[in-house]
Amino acid sequence: MEYCPGGLWWKDQALVVVGNDDLKRGVTSKFHDALTARHPGIAKTTTEICKYYWWLGIQDFVMEYIKGCTTCQMNKVNTNPSKPLVYPITPVPDALPFQTIALDFITKLPESLGNDTILTVMHRLLVHL
Repeated sequence: MEYCPGGLWWKDQALVVVGNDDLKRGVTSKFHDALTARHPGIAKTTTEICKYYWWLGIQDFVMEYIKGCTTCQMNKVNTNPSKPLVYPITPVPDALPFQTIALDFITKLPESLGNDTILTVMHRLLVHL
């Protein structure tokens, strides 16, 4: 690193950002969130930032920033999808209403009034025509 008059520090061709998280977030936003950037991944965002800026722990900072990016998380492709086991509902013949039910929880939803889970309950009524 070298110091230049005017109070600026440089690492090679990159301006050194020291201790200002708001400035780091602003720089990261410019290279990640801008319409022309189109939300690149961690490696590409870090590479682009490092052409112009540098700070200690830049890769970890960018990784945490992108992990918290709502747009990225909503559009992220799940590379390890898990398929839940299927348990078919087999009602008893001539079952009365609500004699055979199934319930499930839908979890990890966006929080609303402090809640992020929905309980679903279904009943199956066989109708003989």
